[in-house]
Amino acid sequence: MGIKLVSDLNALGSCDAVIQGVPFDSVATFRGGATRLAPQTIRKFSMLFSDYFVETQISLSDLLVSVDIGDIDIAPGNTEESFRRIEERTSLIRAKKAIPLSIGGDHIVTFPIVKAISQEAKGKIGIVQFDTHLDLVDHLEGNHFTRASPMKRILELRNVDPHNVVQIGIRGWRNDKDEHEAASRIGTTIYTIDQVHEKGIETVCKEALQITNRDTCGVYVTFDIDVMDPAYAPGTNSPDPNGLTSREAILALRTICNSRLLGFDLVEVAPEYDIPSGITSILSARLVAEVLNALALAKSHH
Repeated sequence: MGIKLVSDLNALGSCDAVIQGVPFDSVATFRGGATRLAPQTIRKFSMLFSDYFVETQISLSDLLVSVDIGDIDIAPGNTEESFRRIEERTSLIRAKKAIPLSIGGDHIVTFPIVKAISQEAKGKIGIVQFDTHLDLVDHLEGNHFTRASPMKRILELRNVDPHNVVQIGIRGWRNDKDEHEAASRIGTTIYTIDQVHEKGIETVCKEALQITNRDTCGVYVTFDIDVMDPAYAPGTNSPDPNGLTSREAILALRTICNSRLLGFDLVEVAPEYDIPSGITSILSARLVAEVLNALALAKSHH
């Protein structure tokens, strides 16, 4: 979107939002990899959008100071070091009192990001997860840090209470029975895709905010692109029919991403599996833009 690129956050003054790419790609459970290419591809398609948003009649740059810090330098094959770098960068962004908007990468990158935010948070943090899958798998073939386990690892953090965690859009035949029973046992709130369609996405998101705002210092939002119906976002590792529409996703982020937002990530975009028009990356860029717009409106009390 033409947002200013900076190379050194230490030299940056006051800032509202910082975009960072997180091109980390761990073991795929279905289609191979390709999410490492998402940050650069989503940025490319974001050039379709300008600074002015006609629905709200605002220019983002008039209300919001936002920058792009580029991609985190991932250490290929070294998960521990990669996570350390992700935590370090995210902590630096939070030290500037800015909100990190992260473009993955696969879904496990949410864990080191939330870990960094939770370490500096003054109290419990709420989590809203948009996803097809519960992501509560403990390990895959002995690996405890895969795209199937981010929520399992996040729920082990000291100031993340499962009663402040909401999982929206869960559906299909790839959620293990043990995961669902575990979610029920520990107390996360699940909205299946059928419940979303019955209640309406705005109602679900308003209820989610009531749950995640309860006795917390803020809310983190993680958006797995496979929550979308593949008609709108085919370029992902685990596409599953009967997902959200583009309209529902946009309304969801407009509702959820308010002044209590601690951070946001968009993950699991796999450009190599997209159609030539880049529909998945275009939608992803639009969703990040919607978060920026929501933050701008919240800041201006619009």
